[in-house]
Amino acid sequence: MSLHRPFVVALVSLFAARVASAEGLVVVDKTADAPRTERTFVATNPVGLVIGQAAISVSRAVHERVAIRVDGILIDNNVLRGASASASVAVYVARVFDGPFVEPGFMVRHGRSKFLCDGSSMCGAEGLTGPQLMIGWQWTFGPGVSIAAAVGAIYDLGDHSDFLIDPDSGLAPTGSVNTGFAF
Repeated sequence: MSLHRPFVVALVSLFAARVASAEGLVVVDKTADAPRTERTFVATNPVGLVIGQAAISVSRAVHERVAIRVDGILIDNNVLRGASASASVAVYVARVFDGPFVEPGFMVRHGRSKFLCDGSSMCGAEGLTGPQLMIGWQWTFGPGVSIAAAVGAIYDLGDHSDFLIDPDSGLAPTGSVNTGFAF
């Protein structure tokens, strides 16, 4: 059984239940004065599910413009096998879970890859540990359905063994696409 199937089933079930209980998808009032009632955002990366990454992300609002996020990812595909965890603080321009944000944080990822060996087996150990900075945008709709996307970079504090790391600068690209529910 594929690693991502249980996550897809759970996400689709949650989405169907949430939409069925709402009157329809209506974009939330975007005025800065409108209060945000959602305090928690639970999501997964739908793109990751397709390529063998099972992810869960949980954000909790601690201020009207600030949220703390933790996430974990299990990776099991034909190129990489491993796990990743990160913690970050998202600072939104207008209000939490809506609009542009800047997200500094820290990531740890370790695994085995085919890129560091002959390509026939998962023999090359690699890792990535360090601070990251992402910028992104989040959209939240009427019944709490939310989509967030961000891109950025991570600086590796380790031995630069990950195949994505530039060996001269120690930087690697990072990003996320999360779909879930804000409640």
